[in-house]
Amino acid sequence: MTRFGHQVHGKLTVFLLTIVLFITLSSASTDSSVSSLSKEELCALDVQSSRRVLDILQVTPEPAPSHNESEPGVSPRILCFAVSYSAQHQTRVRAVAETWGQRCDKLLFFSNLSDIIVVGADTPSERRYEVVHLDIIADHAHLWLRTRAALKYLHTHYRHDYDWFYKCDDDTYAIIENMKKYLKRPEILQRVNREPMQMGHRFNMPDNAFNSYIRNKMLNALWRSRWDRMVYNSGGAGYVINRLYLDKIVDSLQDWTCLPDEASATMPEDAGVSFCMMWN
Repeated sequence: MTRFGHQVHGKLTVFLLTIVLFITLSSASTDSSVSSLSKEELCALDVQSSRRVLDILQVTPEPAPSHNESEPGVSPRILCFAVSYSAQHQTRVRAVAETWGQRCDKLLFFSNLSDIIVVGADTPSERRYEVVHLDIIADHAHLWLRTRAALKYLHTHYRHDYDWFYKCDDDTYAIIENMKKYLKRPEILQRVNREPMQMGHRFNMPDNAFNSYIRNKMLNALWRSRWDRMVYNSGGAGYVINRLYLDKIVDSLQDWTCLPDEASATMPEDAGVSFCMMWN
């Protein structure tokens, strides 16, 4: 699975670009006068121009279906989680909670400080999202250690409640409806309860980067005796794992092959997860 975006036919794309180009050209004659407008007037002009495109395309947002509307036993239950830090609680974290994160069956954040993100406060649609505290340094060099802790927490508290666990960054945007449709494909349903599964956008780690992280000579040599390249799913775009994968990765965290030394502990979390699972 490389992406969860909509496929757009070529002819439709050309049509939409033609509309935008037409509107842009028709507005070009006003460029000489915009320099004299105030900030408020410029914002109003920008909104007006955008509405012209939206009116032509007749874009109407669809409400998110409630969990009760899903077909029982068919629609996969997805827990989405992101590892962040306190400075981003009211920016990136809130942005996820206010938008696509609401389409997950459960949304959790992990950070250096515990918190509750309230969306739609004092309204009938008020929602609260928990930020779980991790007692680990909140920087990129410790992201693998923080992700390990998050996976353990999920396994302890939510292992039996959800079918899939989607890990992403705090600046990711995902279309959960597409993800759920993909996860309902027959070839996935046939395997989801039989074997560990992880899906995402694949990357290949350069050899020099691999050596900088895996400095344990015995571990490096053992790995190279079995594999010739380090392939992993990107944590930025996000990867989704099933319940059996969560079981297996948590069981593997104590193994000596699962990045035990200080240097390997700084490996990017997405590569770290894949590295540990390669031995299973």
